[in-house]
Amino acid sequence: MDWNYPKKLRESIKGPLDSLYDFSNTDLVKDLKKSNPMKPLNFNTHAIEGLLELFREAESFVRENFPEDLEWSDEILHTDLKDITKEWFYAEYIHVVYCSGFSVRTVRMKQDAIREAYYNYDPVKVAANPEEARRKAMKKTAIRNKQKITSIIKAAGIINDLEWPEFLYKAKNNFDVFKTLPYIADKLKYHLARNIGFNVIKPDVHIERLANHYGLDPFEMCDMLSEKTGLPRHTVDSIIWRAAQQKVLYNQDKGTG
Repeated sequence: MDWNYPKKLRESIKGPLDSLYDFSNTDLVKDLKKSNPMKPLNFNTHAIEGLLELFREAESFVRENFPEDLEWSDEILHTDLKDITKEWFYAEYIHVVYCSGFSVRTVRMKQDAIREAYYNYDPVKVAANPEEARRKAMKKTAIRNKQKITSIIKAAGIINDLEWPEFLYKAKNNFDVFKTLPYIADKLKYHLARNIGFNVIKPDVHIERLANHYGLDPFEMCDMLSEKTGLPRHTVDSIIWRAAQQKVLYNQDKGTG
């Protein structure tokens, strides 16, 4: 990672740093214009340096306190699609569905009960015993969302009938393929893609809040951070999520609270 990038950027600018400048000729803004040429970009020194500095601090925090997050990101990105079984995929699908609009921490606390309810994430057994799976999910998980449970049980049969791993290769080229599964909509398709190792972000509330603060959309922001730091988008997402979840990003002095 080039920690000196903000310094190099400062040195490329003539004039006092507390003034506003036209950054239309900087590489950073040229890159963003390429990704969205119709969107006006009005950056000042504080906006550019603030975002990079904030992310740098977030990465340092995560590396020191949650190195397993970065290890997971690296490992999952190098997973061969041929090694992803239907059971493994079904487990990630269930996790994504339960986490939708719900606390990740709570879902993880109920992980053992969820695994038991859905026959250790075996879609064949779930499809063969739908009412028993429903009963256990309602009774043991304490997350009694009937729509989610019905979707998960229905998905078991769909996944059983999929051509595998051809389905994953199709999804890698078009995330909308995931929307053929119950409950998976526009945002959740990115969450599922990310969780099985595709190099993509999940535009959740934390990333959206940070991107909105800097006048970017989530994908635009993470693409820029990925390019400037050399980290995969998947890892950028992991860092922002963990730092935000631990309240590291939301510092009033930095204007992101």
